[in-house]
Amino acid sequence: MTPQFTFPPELYRKETAALSKFWYLWAPLLTVVATLSIAWIDRPFFKKWFESEQTGLFEFLHFLLPVITALIAIRCLFHPFVRKNKFLIFWFAIMAIGGIYLGGEEASWGQHYAGWTTPEFWVGVNDQQETNLHNTSFLLDQYPRAILKVGMVIGAIFTPWFLLNKPHLPMRQFDFVYPPLAMVPLTLFVLITEVYNKLQGEVSFKIFYLLRGGELQETFISWWLVYYAFCLLWRLQTISKADIK
Repeated sequence: MTPQFTFPPELYRKETAALSKFWYLWAPLLTVVATLSIAWIDRPFFKKWFESEQTGLFEFLHFLLPVITALIAIRCLFHPFVRKNKFLIFWFAIMAIGGIYLGGEEASWGQHYAGWTTPEFWVGVNDQQETNLHNTSFLLDQYPRAILKVGMVIGAIFTPWFLLNKPHLPMRQFDFVYPPLAMVPLTLFVLITEVYNKLQGEVSFKIFYLLRGGELQETFISWWLVYYAFCLLWRLQTISKADIK
């Protein structure tokens, strides 16, 4: 018998109730408060240690968290439950490839830390003169980001609503990959930073210029991905040997 994680709704709620609110609610909230506070108190310190591509905490997290996501996905690929399901093999393979790609692109494939000079032929096609792909065209930068955000909203806002209120509608064969309710707050943080970005361009309040909203949003997107990967790994660890046969 294939184990269920989102049906019935009581089981779906119970799963998130067992997870610590610190990592998906309080820690993100503290991150927002701390980030804005530091940016307001000491702007030069913030620019050097948070926003800089070489020494900034944001840039490092945008590299580290996707790489951890990829490593978790690779670990999951070796689980017997995953190896029996072609869709799950595909799902975790995409997560692994996507995590490596996102992390590599954020670090310009090591250039931010090794400091090598961008080849002359690449300078002409990269608008920031870095060795990455996402700065070469709008198609490789904004489109993938937009698709990822839409996927987060559909997967972690609309899908949980259906799982709770119309539980017989979602397709059961994808039960394992449906995001847990714990992903809802993180998705809302991604959406809030989207609003912050819009306000930066349209509202002349000083607070909206304390930091680049895109950096904070990328942090929460990376956070979302790694937490989702951890949740799937946790689900795998709850599966008994009898369920795998």
